[in-house]
Amino acid sequence: MITSLFCLAGFASGEEADYPRIPVAAVERYAASTISEVIESMNVPLTLMRSSSLVFKMDPIDNHIAVEPPAGVSARLTHYANPALKVDLISFKKANFGHNLSEATLNAYLLGRAQDFTEEQAFKILNEPAFTTGPARFRFFGVRSVPLSYSFLEKDVQLTREENWFDIDGYIHIISVEAPSRFFISYFESIRVPFNSSTPVGN
Repeated sequence: MITSLFCLAGFASGEEADYPRIPVAAVERYAASTISEVIESMNVPLTLMRSSSLVFKMDPIDNHIAVEPPAGVSARLTHYANPALKVDLISFKKANFGHNLSEATLNAYLLGRAQDFTEEQAFKILNEPAFTTGPARFRFFGVRSVPLSYSFLEKDVQLTREENWFDIDGYIHIISVEAPSRFFISYFESIRVPFNSSTPVGN
């Protein structure tokens, strides 16, 4: 059970738990742009995401725009008519994380996330991370995700957030999908498909 992880070696020091955290200062920033490629004699629009060291392309997410991301977020895309529907992309070098990507690490990370919410926000873990080999519903660069999800209250609205973690070529990537809980399943499906098409490209 996740509560047992309070005692995990490496994640606790005396009575103070030392949870894995996203290394905010090491997170790279992406610039989003639209490009066009000719596929089967047709001009097809694509979204290009470029940081100082990473570039990839993917199918566009319908009705979403890039907005200024907060600290610790590489890029944020929100629905143009409803900013409560949003996708955050977070990328940083694995060496800056300081942990292997494992169930123990991500369970401990979840416990740390719980500390970021007030009691009134009613933080609740919905799905603990699991490394599985079955069909993957979310992929990035063709790599299957390690998902975890939780819910919380924000201004009396219950929100669901699913974080999809990836360990790829020395980088950790997190794709976080958030929406009001009553819309989450359908919204998640609309986000999953474009990211499944993502492909790295040369700088």
